[in-house]
Amino acid sequence: MNINKIHSLSDCHRASTTIVRINAMLPLATALNFDVNVETLENMFTVNVESEQNCPGLLLTIIQVFEELGLDVLNAEAACNDGFELAAQGVWNEGAESLDAEIVKQVVIEAIRKWMSGTASP
Repeated sequence: MNINKIHSLSDCHRASTTIVRINAMLPLATALNFDVNVETLENMFTVNVESEQNCPGLLLTIIQVFEELGLDVLNAEAACNDGFELAAQGVWNEGAESLDAEIVKQVVIEAIRKWMSGTASP
């Protein structure tokens, strides 16, 4: 599923549809700031993470968190050259509990913090 389809679904006006968007600017260290944006819609999710700094190893860390949460990534775009950008869309694994956007955001933020504690200062 591509981002356009997810955004078009988020424009639905059905009463039973709940859309949650969470944005956070996350200062993790003096030299690194992350913008974390999570959206959920029924059993779908989008996660966007951006930083102006290079972040070697962060992509793997976030993908591992998706697996732990039971998220199946259907489409992802990542750039790790001049900064870090990740845009991922997907669904929850069959049998996995759908999570609130705030919970997903907090888990991603915690993963970034753990990644920061395991890497040298930029």
